[in-house]
Amino acid sequence: PPNQPLATPWDAGGEQCETELELFECWPEQFDDDAYGCMGLCGPGCDGTVYPSLFGRYMVYGEGCLRHDVCSYYRDSSGGPLDEDCRNEWLQGAGNYLQPNCRIYLDGPFQEPRPSCGPNDIVEPPTDDCGCPGGANNNPGGPTTCACDFSTGYEIVSGENQCRCDPSRGFDASHVPDGSPCPCAEGFAVPTDGNTSYCRPDCVPGETSSVICRDGDPPNGTGGYQAGSDCATQIAFWTDLGFSVAHSDAPGSQDEDTLTLSCSG
Repeated sequence: PPNQPLATPWDAGGEQCETELELFECWPEQFDDDAYGCMGLCGPGCDGTVYPSLFGRYMVYGEGCLRHDVCSYYRDSSGGPLDEDCRNEWLQGAGNYLQPNCRIYLDGPFQEPRPSCGPNDIVEPPTDDCGCPGGANNNPGGPTTCACDFSTGYEIVSGENQCRCDPSRGFDASHVPDGSPCPCAEGFAVPTDGNTSYCRPDCVPGETSSVICRDGDPPNGTGGYQAGSDCATQIAFWTDLGFSVAHSDAPGSQDEDTLTLSCSG
């Protein structure tokens, strides 16, 4: 029923998910202006699809359509039963059409109020972290786009839909993302101010630590990096912390350089 929160289960290509919302809740447009008003009403937005019958015109709603609306919102579903992420929800929604108790009559002896959404009815959808690795949540705005939690050491892996602990900030890149803060790599420690967004190298006179920056070779072989680039930003950051910084090509990578950090105590 409307105005009653429902824990709505759905799956993203096999990943089990659950989102709490109300039937006919009004969500904002998504992707290519796809309408997501009246969540759970079968068909687009609050327009739905209207069918004739002996008892009057009617629209269809139900839990299956609600599940498909949620899955489609987060995964930009298209193609109905051919969609990889939301095919199961589409089939469940199709089952609502066969249930007489899933009809809203717009006229005739069983007429009911038609669901609608006004500008003031739009609510912010819950943050979706389903189908994303630990340390990430799904960003509505693109199909299955994960955003990694920078504040706990994660970064998005370029070209891949997954997170890793960012080695450029001193975190252990071998750590399997699990939603917990990234551990510091060997030779690094959380700063004394408790900032968890980077790890500070242990400052041992005569010893060095290394981090990775992503810019490739310095331009024109000048030994300098373009202002605002990742390597230039990191060099300034570590220098401000009192480290001397030297750079070199990272082994086996054309897109990464190694910054060697040293301190005098």
